[in-house]
Amino acid sequence: MREANINLLREVIRWNYQQYVKKEKSIDEDDLAHLEEVYEAYSRLGGNGTATRWMNELKNLPRS
Repeated sequence: MREANINLLREVIRWNYQQYVKKEKSIDEDDLAHLEEVYEAYSRLGGNGTATRWMNELKNLPRS
């Protein structure tokens, strides 16, 4: 179950990374705050690696 949760949370981060970073869009403060909460849960479950890089790139996007 833990592994399934990690994978689901990672997918949420990946999808948003593709929607914002890959398409060179700005990100709304509320969307970023939500993603940070998702990432914190992901991290607490033991997730790390690529999603950490994705989050860093999402945090560096211009705000809309």
